[in-house]
Order: sequence, then structure tokens, then C-alpha cells
Amino acid sequence: GVLQPLNVLFLILTPEIALAAHGFVCLFLMGIAFLFFARSLGIRYVPALFGATIYAFSGATAAGVSEPMYASFLVWLPVCFWGARAIAMGLAHARPLLGIALALAFLSGALDALLCSVVILLAYAVFSTFSARGLSASPRRQVPRRYLLAMLLALGLSAAQGLPYLAWAWERGALWPYGASALQGAAPNGLRELIQQILRVREVGLAPPLLYFGVLP
Repeated sequence: GVLQPLNVLFLILTPEIALAAHGFVCLFLMGIAFLFFARSLGIRYVPALFGATIYAFSGATAAGVSEPMYASFLVWLPVCFWGARAIAMGLAHARPLLGIALALAFLSGALDALLCSVVILLAYAVFSTFSARGLSASPRRQVPRRYLLAMLLALGLSAAQGLPYLAWAWERGALWPYGASALQGAAPNGLRELIQQILRVREVGLAPPLLYFGVLP
């Protein structure tokens, strides 16, 4: 997350103050981003505000606030979903905005969360394209090209951090970062183990393993 704009706080403040300020800023921006996304779906203001509150202050989000890369990533996630729908609706300037949002999500450094989200985002893009109203057949055929251009823009912008990372990781055989989801427990084998994982809290104060893996869904 060296080039993540939200991490500039760590350059000007002491680590403990920067971590607290970063968490506060991210929680605020999470709520704002989700509120605008919900409003773009036609949801009224009060329900959208409740949704933004749940997104920004749920237990799963709180578990990521102490990890700046996940907190930063969760800020840009609603913007990515807004951009995907905006392209399907044919809104102007949606392509560069989606590309920039995806690049900012990549620059957070949370590559495991990004991979899961891109899969869900692609499915949402397909759904938005086929459910968009008021688009004739010709503009609808142009939508995949617009998504591709946004993805290429995201890759180009994030290459400033991605290429040095690949060069560093290739030499060490560590192309995949060991994030929180990789370090936690295995998937439950049954309902009983599922309940045990939900209720279990580790001695070091971490949330149950299932919560880390269940943030994105």
C-alpha cells in the first residue's frame, strides 16, 4: 500500500495516531461511498443511510480497521460497484472512474480481498448489463468493451506499485501475500463446527476465523 492515497497519514503522523486517524477517515469514507452507491440504485435516503451505517460499522468491517490495507480497500469497494453499474447504464465518464476506483482498490495492497471482489464485481457487471433499461442492442454490445477499457486503465495505473511488487515477490517465490484470510482457520466441515467457529474468540483478541473470510460476502 505504498502508493495508496489514504496512507499519506502515516507519513505525517506518529504510527499510533496515524492508525487511529486512518481508521476514522476510512470509516467515514466507507459510509459516504456506500450511501452514494445505494442512492444510485434508487434507494431512498433514510434506508440508504441505514445501509451505509451497517457497511461502515459492522463487526466485520471493524475487524479490518486495524489492518490499513483492508480498511483502505473497503473504502473503494462501493465505488467499484457504482462504476460497474454506471457503465451498464451508459453514464458518461463511468469508464475512467471505474478504472481509477479499481486501481485505488489494488493500491490498498489487499490482493486477496481484491481477487474475491473482482469475481463478484464481474458477475454484478453482467447482471447490470442485462437488466439495464433504455439501452438498445447496439449500445449494449459496446458495454463489454467499456468494461475492458476500465480494467486496462486500472492495470495501467496500478502498475506503478504492481510491477515492483511482482519483481520483489518473484525472486522470493512469494507471489501471493499471506493476508488475514490466508492465516485463519479452515472452512467448517458441518453445522456444529460452523457454530463453534462463530462463537470462538482467539486468546490474542482476534475475531473468529470465519469472520475474516466472510467479510466480502
